[in-house]
Amino acid sequence: MVQERYDIIKQKNEIANKISEIKKEISIINEDTTAIEPKPKTGSIFDVRAGEMLILNFQDITIKIQRQLDDIFKVIDADESQKLKNGDYIRILGNDTLSQGKKFKFEILRSIGVKYETNPLEDWKMVK
Repeated sequence: MVQERYDIIKQKNEIANKISEIKKEISIINEDTTAIEPKPKTGSIFDVRAGEMLILNFQDITIKIQRQLDDIFKVIDADESQKLKNGDYIRILGNDTLSQGKKFKFEILRSIGVKYETNPLEDWKMVK
């Protein structure tokens, strides 16, 4: 009976030691993982090629724009925006960095509704 109690106490101590070792390993792993910070996602609005779309998620709205030429983008979807309308063209002013927390300035280029119809086309040629 004494031997059995001794064996039980020995097993209990061995288990307690293993638990202590596991807790130390967990603590080391937690320290290692908190030291590794994910690299922030960054880029340039101009990384988008002509014809490609970019979805911008701002604090209160999401807009979808399509790169046209140079610094001009066409607004494809701005249903949540109070300032932009679908079909607007915007020119990027200043900041082009796609990084969380950055703000952008756009010059809105909107058609004023003037329509023009030409005379019938008689001929055309392409100059390269």
